[in-house]
Amino acid sequence: MKYVVIGTAGHIDHGKTSLIKALTGIDTDRLPEEKRRGITIDLGFAHYQLTPKLNVSFIDVPGHERLVKNMISGASGIDMVLLVIAADEGIMPQTIEHANICEILGIKHGVVAITKIDLVDEVTLNIVKEEVSDFLKRRKILNNAPIVCVSAKTKEGLRDLVEAIEKIALSLPDKKVSGPFRLHIDRVFSVKGFGTVVTGTVASGKVNVGEEVEVLPKGKITKVRNIQVQGQNRDYSKVGERCALNLQGVEKDEIERGDVVATLNTFKLTQMIDAKIFVIEENFKIKDLQPIRVHIATKEVIGKIKLLNKAELIYPESGYCRIHFDEPITAVNRIPIVLRSYSPVYTIGGGVILDALPETKRIKRNILYERLKMLDEADEKERIELFIKWHPEGIPVEILKYKAIDPLNLESVLKKLAEEEKIILLEDIAIHSEHLKDWEEKIKKEVSEYLKRNPLKKGIPVNELAQKAWKYNVNTFEKFLENFSDIEIENKRVILKDVKVKVDENLLNLITQIEKEFLKSKLSPPKIEDIFKKYPMTSQEKQQIIGYLIENKILIRISKDILVHKKWLNNMIRKVEDYFNKKEELKVSDFKDMFELSRKYAIPYLEYLDKIGITKRVGNVRRRK
Repeated sequence: MKYVVIGTAGHIDHGKTSLIKALTGIDTDRLPEEKRRGITIDLGFAHYQLTPKLNVSFIDVPGHERLVKNMISGASGIDMVLLVIAADEGIMPQTIEHANICEILGIKHGVVAITKIDLVDEVTLNIVKEEVSDFLKRRKILNNAPIVCVSAKTKEGLRDLVEAIEKIALSLPDKKVSGPFRLHIDRVFSVKGFGTVVTGTVASGKVNVGEEVEVLPKGKITKVRNIQVQGQNRDYSKVGERCALNLQGVEKDEIERGDVVATLNTFKLTQMIDAKIFVIEENFKIKDLQPIRVHIATKEVIGKIKLLNKAELIYPESGYCRIHFDEPITAVNRIPIVLRSYSPVYTIGGGVILDALPETKRIKRNILYERLKMLDEADEKERIELFIKWHPEGIPVEILKYKAIDPLNLESVLKKLAEEEKIILLEDIAIHSEHLKDWEEKIKKEVSEYLKRNPLKKGIPVNELAQKAWKYNVNTFEKFLENFSDIEIENKRVILKDVKVKVDENLLNLITQIEKEFLKSKLSPPKIEDIFKKYPMTSQEKQQIIGYLIENKILIRISKDILVHKKWLNNMIRKVEDYFNKKEELKVSDFKDMFELSRKYAIPYLEYLDKIGITKRVGNVRRRK
């Protein structure tokens, strides 16, 4: 059986609520004030099996001009519209505004019902029918919608209306269950014994009973205790369905219309979006830096528009913009938005979100304009590639999740781009291949400049290079360097394969002299500073020489103040190992006598032997480890 969500639209007192009651027997006016005043104030709902082949959920919206924001909340999740026009009044201001909103939201399918035909004669009815027909022809959507004349009071035309609704509803394509779960809340209430219940139309994905979800922007994590679809308990609800969720551990006062129930850790709050927008009617305009009311699904938020390529938009123009909001919101890529003037309030245009989570760093308007133009024309794969291309330094996959239209399909998209060699994936970082040449030049430059400053070094430590040139962790940097044939890592240093390091002869002579000093002093060497005093050299040369001797393991650092030549240290290790072939314990005094050392040297040497695993200290003696 087919299931669709149908929203009403039309001017106040044109009979929307009465028509739904005539079709379903359900009065959607639930508030006492609505019943007292005889007008719809808030959204009303009616779930009904309209025909043997069709189940519907009607969303009845208010028609008063002051309640248009409630109308938008209801219209944001519908599959088709039932546009209601009274025969005794014809096209009225909210008829036009509601039709505009449906156009902005991209609602392409619907039926037009001319109601209250029992109040007019045939001549008047024909005039209204012609007026409605002309009105529809001028619109971008609903211009081919069937027009049915009905009376909720006499029931005339109801069968024709049901047949028209069924024909269009059955032709609608089934919605694909994809993307993370997302429901924009349009109603919150509590049920005794159950707690807080929220309702809305599932915008994407699927949710199951017992699943943990997040309520945004509050960030409340809760569990779905129960699900109802069309008043019946279900284990799940999926995209396109009207559902009620009983949420565990959340108070009614903590949630409101406009909040979003979503899969955990899928959406991030933002205070700005990038969008393509347009003006809906003649005589309307949108100015740069204009304060504006923005409706995103069931949420209304105040924002300020920054136009990117002109000072103002007039009908029928469209353009690209960045909108800054007064509060954090949950935005979603590629969904429509409705724009209403700040004061007086009326619908002036709409648009679609191109980037729901723009970066906060400043970007020139002309550059952003060109980027949004490309995003507007891109499919999902092209879109992801563009964001990677715009980040020469690389972009975390976690950020790309918020740039995708379907975050759950991101891994597949990235895999295809990598297979096509358009991008490089480094665990959780993506880099576009077109930036590789620049990266290679940058790394070569850094290595070359380091070698000029350090003429005794063969390459730059990979950690040091990563700190200078890389925003992410060292492991991903090492993997990134594998993409360059002229660059390699040797002994944790980045070296250039084709570059031969030329060492200054004077430095080589100094190195030879200092090495001889350490050979001469055996296991009781002086401090390195005392040796340096014998030879004239700069402080930079001293650092280079000591670095060279240690890096090439000519000198071994025993402690902060003791460096020893590798020849004498290796000799010590051999003698200690021979000693343990004959005896089990080595005293400090025995060690001092064996190598003719003072305690000043003996203790640091023994601690070093402990450190490298030759010996282990047991009380006041050493044993073989």
